[in-house]
Amino acid sequence: MIEQLGGPPTPGVGFAIGLDRTLLLMEERGLNTKSPDSVCVVAMDGTRAGVVAMVRELRKRFRVESDVEARGFGAQMKAAGKSGARFLVIAGEDEWQRGEVALKDSRTGEQKAVKREALADELAARMNG
Repeated sequence: MIEQLGGPPTPGVGFAIGLDRTLLLMEERGLNTKSPDSVCVVAMDGTRAGVVAMVRELRKRFRVESDVEARGFGAQMKAAGKSGARFLVIAGEDEWQRGEVALKDSRTGEQKAVKREALADELAARMNG
């Protein structure tokens, strides 16, 4: 293909999958596409940049969803509710400045402030306990 576009002859292999259609088919057949122990992170405009690093660290240990479209807070919360995630991490601007985030358990509705550096351990303890 590169050669057809004016480049040098280059060997290659390709692969494609319609991910959205695959997920729709899985849902249609009753296969679970959501992880019960996943985490969804919601950021406000003032915390969005810092949240990227936090999400990267959390993904080393957990399945984490976060907004990549820079949607508003309300839209992110709506998506978080639909995600099926067990835990919701809310990075509010006031909490962020105190070095904290709000951690909400979607099963119990319990929400509490957690120090950012202790978040991964708190999530692990709650998932295993």
